[in-house]
Amino acid sequence: MLRFGCVQYIGRMKPTRFSFFVLAFLCIGTLVMAAEERAGEERKKIFAGHFANIGRLADEGKLAVAGPFGKNDKAYRGLYIFNVATIEEAEKLVIAKPKS
Repeated sequence: MLRFGCVQYIGRMKPTRFSFFVLAFLCIGTLVMAAEERAGEERKKIFAGHFANIGRLADEGKLAVAGPFGKNDKAYRGLYIFNVATIEEAEKLVIAKPKS
């Protein structure tokens, strides 16, 4: 994870506040689905929970950007840019189980 900050501007380049963000790269994990699960109901259920969690974090103002990567040789799947002040806060968000 990488922590960075930026100044937010409104109108004619008038600074309004300084904000911190944390950039997190999503990588292929240890849970690998069997081929028959990739197109089945289990996959739909997992992705529904994943997207619901993204929506919840965005609604709470903790997630500024989320998106997938195309196929690559680094096992990177996507990224999150969290609107939080510390890497520790972002880590808690990525390891937390999605709320129903």
